[in-house]
Amino acid sequence: MEAIAFSYTSIKEYVTPPQLADQIVFLASPRCRTISGQAISICGDTQMLA
Repeated sequence: MEAIAFSYTSIKEYVTPPQLADQIVFLASPRCRTISGQAISICGDTQMLA
């Protein structure tokens, strides 16, 4: 199943909980104060799911 799932992504690795946490911390930080109304996907560049 893993090979099939990765065939639809360009990065070929799972997004880990620490990577998700890093993104959340960044979005909640003052460095992100000028970003608004964006959909930020953390998906390994998934093109489509079978």
